[in-house]
Parts: sequence; C-alpha cells; structure tokens
Amino acid sequence: MKQLLIKGGHIAVEEFPDPVAGSGEVLVANAFSAVSVGTERAIILEAKRGKIQKMLKILRDEELRRKALEHISLRGLSRSYQVWKQASASSALGVPLGYSSAGIVVQLGSNVVDLNAGDAVACAGAGYANHAELIALPRNLVAKVPEGVDLLEASFATIGSIALHSLRLAVVQPGEYVAIIGVGLIGLIAVQLAKNVFNTNVIAIDVNEDRLKIAQKLGADKTFLLQSGNREKIKDCVQKFTSNVGVDVAIVAAATKSNVPTNLALEILRSRGKVVIIGDVGMSVNRDLMYRKEASIIVSRSYGPGRYDPAYEFKGIDYPIDYVRWTLNRNMLSFMEMLKNGKVQLKPLISNVVNLDEAPQVYEAIVEGKAPYIGVAISYDYQKYLNGQLKNKMYLARARTPEVAFTSHKVSGKIRLGIIGAGNFVNNVILPILIKELSSLYEIIAISTKHPNTCKDIAAKAKAKYCTTNYREILEDKDVDAVLVATPHSTHARIIMDALKSGKAIFVEKPITINEKELDEICEAYRHNPLPITVDFNRRFSPFMYLLKNFVSSDASIYGIYRVNAGFIPLSHWIQDPEVGGGRIIGEVCHFVDFFNAILRTPAEEIIVSTVPVDNKTVIARDNISATIKWHNGSLTTIHYTSIGSPLLPKEYVELYAEGKTITINDFTEMNMFERNKARTIKLPKQDKGHKRHLIEFTKLIKGEKSDIPPFEEYVNSMKLTFEIEKRLRKTANR
Repeated sequence: MKQLLIKGGHIAVEEFPDPVAGSGEVLVANAFSAVSVGTERAIILEAKRGKIQKMLKILRDEELRRKALEHISLRGLSRSYQVWKQASASSALGVPLGYSSAGIVVQLGSNVVDLNAGDAVACAGAGYANHAELIALPRNLVAKVPEGVDLLEASFATIGSIALHSLRLAVVQPGEYVAIIGVGLIGLIAVQLAKNVFNTNVIAIDVNEDRLKIAQKLGADKTFLLQSGNREKIKDCVQKFTSNVGVDVAIVAAATKSNVPTNLALEILRSRGKVVIIGDVGMSVNRDLMYRKEASIIVSRSYGPGRYDPAYEFKGIDYPIDYVRWTLNRNMLSFMEMLKNGKVQLKPLISNVVNLDEAPQVYEAIVEGKAPYIGVAISYDYQKYLNGQLKNKMYLARARTPEVAFTSHKVSGKIRLGIIGAGNFVNNVILPILIKELSSLYEIIAISTKHPNTCKDIAAKAKAKYCTTNYREILEDKDVDAVLVATPHSTHARIIMDALKSGKAIFVEKPITINEKELDEICEAYRHNPLPITVDFNRRFSPFMYLLKNFVSSDASIYGIYRVNAGFIPLSHWIQDPEVGGGRIIGEVCHFVDFFNAILRTPAEEIIVSTVPVDNKTVIARDNISATIKWHNGSLTTIHYTSIGSPLLPKEYVELYAEGKTITINDFTEMNMFERNKARTIKLPKQDKGHKRHLIEFTKLIKGEKSDIPPFEEYVNSMKLTFEIEKRLRKTANR
C-alpha cells in the first residue's frame, strides 16, 4: 500500500506492507482522507526545523527551557543527550500525517461484532486515520456512515466533531450569541453548527476577508475583519449587535502564537461567559479582564470524551450513554447525521481533491502559503482492496540464496533471523548490537511490526530482505532459522507456540508470558517440540555475573539484596495494564528473580512479600515491594523494588555476602569484590547488562555447540517464582 508521511522535513509517498486488523481493530480501505490544513502545516514546519533551530526554540521558550533543564538535572547531560538522539532518530524514520478519513471495511479483527466487511465508515485518530490506502484502527475510532452521506464528506467527520465538541463544552443555548474567532475549516464548520443546530446568533471574526464572505454565506449573522488597531471598533459593534450584553460564548478556532484572539474573545464576552479554545493560540490572557467578567476559559480536547483514554481507544470499552452522552464516536455519528440532514455543508469548503501521488505538491503549496486552501481531501482507489487480497510482506532487496537449509537441530553459518516486534528495546538496544557488533554471526532476514511505515523503515535500517505486518509470514519462511520476539507481553505466548510449530529457534523478550495458564501451554508445546529457546533474562549473561560465579562457590549459601529504583510509570501506561503488560512485577521483577535463580540453581522454599500500601496520592500502584525468598540451600535473598525514589539514584544495585566475601554491583557499570583484607574494583566503559553475550550464546545453542544458555525449565522456574510473588502481593493488598 501507499502512505504519505513527513520524512527528513519533506513530504513523501512511500510503499509499505499492508497492515493487519488486530484484536478489536478494523482494517479500512480509505476512499478519502481530509487534510487538516492548519494543524498539518504546523507539524511540517516543525519537522523542517534543523537541530540548531529546535535547540534555539527550547532556549527561547520558558516552559520548554524549564523542562530541558529539569531533565538534565535529574538524568545528567550525557543521558539527556542520548534521549535527544533517540528522539531525533525516531522522527527520521518518518511521521504519518492525517487523522480524519473515510472508506470501506475490508477486514475485522477478533472481538469486533457490530460491523461487517463492506461497511462504509468514518475513521479518526492521529497515527490511525492516516493519509494511506489502508489503515488499521481500534473499533471505537470507527463510525458507520449513514445512508445519504458520501464518503468525501464523511472523511471530514473527525474534523467536524472537533467543532461540535467545542460547542457542546460551551453548553450553548438557543438564542444565545456565539462568536467564532478564526474561520478556517473548523471555524466555518462551527459557524454552521452554531447557526443551524444550536440555533444561535453567530458572529464570525477573521483576518481573511474571503473566508468571512464564506462564513456569511454559510449563516453568520455578522462578520468582522480583524486588523491592526480595530479591536475597539469590533468590540463596539459586537456590543451593539448583542444589545450591550456581549457574546455568551466565544469559540477561538484560530491558529497563531499571538495572544490577540484569546484576549479579543474576553473583550467581547459578557460577564460570566465562556471562552472555548480549539486552535493552537497564545494564551497569555488579560487577568484583570478575566477576573472582572468572572469568565471561564475551556480548552477543548480533540473531538470528545474517550480521546486519549487507552481503555476507550485501544480496548474498545465504551462509556455508558446514561453517564457520558457524547463520546468521540457518538459525536462522529451525530455530525454525519447533521451532514445527512443538510445542517452542515462541506462541499463549499473543499478547495481541492487530489490523489495520493499529487498530495506532496499540494502540501508544499500549503506550507509556502501559496494556496489559500480551506479544505483539502486526498482520494484513493479503494476498490482494489475489496477482494480481500492483502500483501503483508514487502521485499526490500533482491532475494538471496540461503547459505544452508534450517533443521530443527542445528545451523551452520550465519543465523538467519526474523525479528517480530520492533519497539524501543529492539530499535535502541538489540539492533545496534546485531548490526554493528554481531554482523558476522547474524543475518537479519525480516522485520515484522504492526505499523507499516515503522516496519519498512526499521527493516531498511537493519538491511533486512523484507518487512511484513503479519508475523506468520516470517514463521512460514524456510529461509529463517530463528525469531526474536519483542512484541507486547500479552502476545508472547501465542507467538512462541506458533514459532515452535513452525520449527524456529526462539529468542523471546521477558517475560515469557503474563499468566500461568499460558506458561503451562507453552511448556506443553515445548515438550512436544523442544527447539532451541532462550528468554531475555540478560543479567545472567552480564560480565559481572561471570566474575561473580568465579568468585563465589557454586554451592555456597548467600545473603543477597537487589535494590531496584524503578522509577514512576503512570497507571495509563501499557505495562501497568494486567491484560497487556501484566504489571510491573511480572513485566520487570522477573529479571531480578532470574538473577538469583541463575546464581543459586536450587529450589525456593519460602517467599515473603510486603508492599507499600496504595494511597492514590504518593503511591498509585502496587509496584513498591519487598520480596524475600528462602532457598533450599539456605540462601536468603531480597528484592527491593520501588517506583517512588529519586531519579538521581542509579536504577540497580546488588549486594551479595558469602564465604567471608562481599560483592557489590552498581548499575552494571561497576563491581566491587571484597575478601578479608583485599578489595578489587572493576569499572566498565559503559553499562553492560549482558545483551551482546546473550545473543552470542544463542548462536552457539542453535548450532549445537556448548552454550551458557540454561535449560528452558530454568527460565520457566524464574517465571513461576515471579507469578508466586504476584499472587502473594495480591493477598497482601487484599488484607
């Protein structure tokens, strides 16, 4: 499929693999997508800025400067620079544009039961309803198009819902006076809604005379051209029109860094009136005027309740209509009914309709200000996707002859790797190692991710043969020896079992899975097909672990403390979701359980778990725990895991005591070993948690050579101990 995106400061149309409808998602072939001229122009201008310009912007902006200095003071200059580099690298991969489109459903994910293939739908959401031939998006971001509304008009439903939501927030009453300041696309839609739906008296104000003429044709009762020095005149005219009361509501739909629109809204507002901000405008307001009028300023958030709520958007959990009458989805449906009934006219606002290949030239004209467009739509040949024939795999280079056929036992030559999932962990940690340091051991054949543009760009970076949005393409590829699985935690079990059936060796990111039922199913599948498999419990492969094992006897009883200053993660983050990330205990504490399990390799006899109670003020989640494990050989270890500490403290610290010896490990950059009157310190040039060594040992395992990869059962034991900690934690929390 083709998709438009901004890359390296330029607008480009590129080919990507077709996306797949995941669970709770809908795959739509776009017929049209609407260009939000003001918003997208601002995004492009920002992307065109060079690094120096962006730094200067931070220095000039008081709030951005404060945040940057705060980040540097908490994390240090070096770490802050690394974050900056990663962010710059991510933007270089390409940023999709668009957030409002309409098309035909071509595929339904599991759990979508109220739509059918062939339905006409309007689509919403930045990052979802992109300017692309095909889009996959969650069910709640899709609204069925009523009969009588064509797909061109329906493609503006999201943009129209922004205007509609702002008027709902203002609680506009029939007969009131409403001023729309800024009559671009959203402002002109708001003019029609205010006049024809809410039955109000409408004033339109703008700096563009041509747009004011359109506003007047669409129902504005009064129009005023905003020019330098005429604010008092506008104020007097508004007072006269409103019988010296002032407007009840002022909707600010302008796009400017100036504070003029916001303060003008206050000046023409009646006492105790409302100002609703839609556009990206300056908000340094006249405090005295706001105080005297006891005015309310409301910043409208997108197109309705549900936006930015992961439970609503990603999980499809709707808000009960008895409590939330107008969600973003219901706003979209409502707006399209208004289109159907002729309450809103969009055709006069659509300045241009172009096909996808013509779109870059239109964007250049928009950015340069050469084309006074109001509404622009991009058209697509959606018919070609209605037969259900999708191409999830995309080749990036000429097919190569495989060096050796894969067997279920061992491989010679380079390991031909397929990577399933390419988020931050793969992109920032694993890929640099594979590409720069282990290219003699691995050949990356394929990359699979959910998002087509990311999939293609990362595959190109990795010099892979192809990319695909359907991971099963990799499992079916006989030229792939092994897969690296780094998808969201809840998907690990399914992919592992599919990979075992396909005869692939497996390197899976921790945790193996997020519940015991799936762990048992994996163990059963592995028993029937025991292929090479390893779990990214990387600490057991760190250089300090090897030194530690040589320093302390393998049968020694140890007393160990592992302190983890984990940092705060909000409850809205996916890893905190028990159904997606499994929570922080299962998702991360498993690392530290496995660290001790790797040292001791003896059964655990007793587990005691304590936690700091959640008070929803200073402690918002059950991720501040102490887990003490007594082992069969008499060892006693404790994991202290907290999210409420200072970020200035390094994340991980270990102390071990055994046989008159003491070992400390500080964030896997420094190790101290003490024995009687001798002490030794080892410092590494950079942090090494064992990722590279683990990948090296994995190649040995696949080739049938002697490897430090433990039996799979040992990894399973670490997960079972982690699940036991989670169970005891729940019991503690319920007391």
